[in-house]
Amino acid sequence: MTLNERIGFSFIVRKDWLHLAASLALEKADSELCSNRLEAAVGLRLSGVKSKKNTITIINRIWLTPSKWYIDFRNRGLVLFANANESEKVALHWAMSSLAFTFFYDCVTILGRLSNLQDQLKTAQVLRRVRERWGDKPKTEKSLSAVVASIIDWGLLERIGRSGSFRRCKPLPLDNNISLFLVEALAIASGGRSWPLRDMLTHPSLFPFTIDLPVNKITSSEVMDLQHSGSNEPVLLLKDKYIKQS
Repeated sequence: MTLNERIGFSFIVRKDWLHLAASLALEKADSELCSNRLEAAVGLRLSGVKSKKNTITIINRIWLTPSKWYIDFRNRGLVLFANANESEKVALHWAMSSLAFTFFYDCVTILGRLSNLQDQLKTAQVLRRVRERWGDKPKTEKSLSAVVASIIDWGLLERIGRSGSFRRCKPLPLDNNISLFLVEALAIASGGRSWPLRDMLTHPSLFPFTIDLPVNKITSSEVMDLQHSGSNEPVLLLKDKYIKQS
């Protein structure tokens, strides 16, 4: 089965640009100031008019102009961003990128599954799996390369010499509040409604992070309910407000 949804994430997005965008959103800067600041920052690395415009569009969609139905969730992320350390900021970018772009979410899920099986990966291996989901569209390979290059810039994957291979970096520890936000975001991004608790806490898309959430933290979620059914494993249920919308 392939998706007809637009890929969207087709240019490298650097960590510093996302830091800037989140900071501007936190400051509630007006659109003109946001545009000027992002153009100046992105322009230091990109010269082409089209590439700058498209890159800024991606950045905006992640932090500054997200879909209206999860604005409240984005705002929670901004509150967390204000006091987050570097690793936690990256986790917040990961969460919001997964929400903003189904393609990003699918790519990192595939990366997680494959890197659970082998230490080193090549883009061609990942591309075969991505094409099963998204088809052999002209932009599929370019966009996967952009996702991988972005994740490398964020410090979550590393290249291995000149072999064209890459591998995951050591998982980053996270505060419980950030961990919960990340799990919530990935639950929304998945498009599902319910999951065994263990499956969600060990989801392959979480591979760059160490997640160790206590049950009492999970029960405080504004996004998911935790249900117990007899001797069966606890189940996470997404609240209706957060069922993914197109």
